[in-house]
Amino acid sequence: MKRVVFLKYDDGTILSDQQYNDAEERLGAPLWRLHRADLHDVLLAKARELGVEITMGAKVKSFDWQAPSASLEGGEAVRADVILAADGQLPVACASRDARKIGGTTLQWKLSIQNANSSFCVRERPKGLRRFSTSRPKRVACGEVGEGCHVLLYPIRQGEYLNVVATQPANHTKGPKYVVSTDPKKFLDRYKNWDSTLVGVLERLPKDNLLEWKLCDLEPMETWLFPGRKIALLGDASHAMLPSAAQGASMGIEDCSAIAELLARAEHRDQIPQVLKAFRT
Repeated sequence: MKRVVFLKYDDGTILSDQQYNDAEERLGAPLWRLHRADLHDVLLAKARELGVEITMGAKVKSFDWQAPSASLEGGEAVRADVILAADGQLPVACASRDARKIGGTTLQWKLSIQNANSSFCVRERPKGLRRFSTSRPKRVACGEVGEGCHVLLYPIRQGEYLNVVATQPANHTKGPKYVVSTDPKKFLDRYKNWDSTLVGVLERLPKDNLLEWKLCDLEPMETWLFPGRKIALLGDASHAMLPSAAQGASMGIEDCSAIAELLARAEHRDQIPQVLKAFRT
């Protein structure tokens, strides 16, 4: 990611233009934007290279905190020295103890499309209007901000796909599902009076894979550890944040790195509870 530009919703006036060309020099690492599916493929390939056993379709029903072990839907019990649960915002491990209250506040509309000459406008002084195709500035994200809403467009997979994410107040928040397919007309009507360039882009988007994603508040967790301190939560399962922050995978990877380093220092199994306590703090 080299640049993030935000524009005023009605006339495209530049509100913010953040440059990240020196991110690696300032922060010690580059600023990356990865397509989630590609990240999954990289992690899966590395796990298989290391000989990690991966079992699919094995849904966990409950845990034995002291063993520790996990009971699967098929009746099998899986035991381990340490169990790390990283199954998102409503983890089974958490549900096994106390329900976490959910309250919908806003909606996020999300769409990924194969890039087909979609374009967006950035107005630059003094050159006036400059149009650029999302297939060319592969490291530029562009968004428009209006009252109670904003739309962000950014290329992924080196410009092969364009992600369109719009956030607005929620009209309906009932129901157990976070993500559902939705009516494109509801989406387009909200932005019909916005900058004509943005409207033109939105009107050309495919209408068959638009998702409505509820953004919800969760009750804070008192601890990421469970009785016996042999089972812990990682990533979104322990410290959830809104998906619009795009940091869920990053947090999960950081947690894994931290806990792996701590476990590597343990000399015997009896130290595992202390190791997980150190991870918690």
